[in-house]
Amino acid sequence: NMTLVKSVEGDQVGPVEFGIVRFAFASLVFLPFLKKEDVDETGVLQPAIELGTLAFLGYGMQAVGLLTADASRCSFISAITVIAVPIVAGLSGQKIKLINWIAAGISLAGVSLLESGGEPSVGDFWALGSSLMFATHIVRTEKYSKKLPSTASVPLLALQLFTITTLATLSAGLLYG
Repeated sequence: NMTLVKSVEGDQVGPVEFGIVRFAFASLVFLPFLKKEDVDETGVLQPAIELGTLAFLGYGMQAVGLLTADASRCSFISAITVIAVPIVAGLSGQKIKLINWIAAGISLAGVSLLESGGEPSVGDFWALGSSLMFATHIVRTEKYSKKLPSTASVPLLALQLFTITTLATLSAGLLYG
């Protein structure tokens, strides 16, 4: 994913344009499965907008990070998402076992040691922000998956994709006026 995004962004289009095209196509794939009654009956609209916004921020930060950092470095930093999930869950009030806190700390220390080669770039910080957005997205998705009916999964995904596409399009309007 990182190598493809870096390659496309570097040669053909910017991160905003790539995001619009990428998520517009994904949205169109799910359009036939999205029914108004499913959205109304499941109460999925607000969760989908929240989750879509988090995903948009994650993908956007990832794309911006790739403008100034190597794809391999951004990919490595994105592995912090796995470590950040229990941290974000704990900070949001979920009970996390002590062993998980210890494992997250050790993992974070290990990633830091492995990542310490070379000077950090602005892109590294964007990649880290992306990881935190995706971790928050995972934690919030878990919360909603427990609350929403099982019939909400496809509308939830479809509306997240439409939210990402809409926010990317609005971003293009703000950036390029």
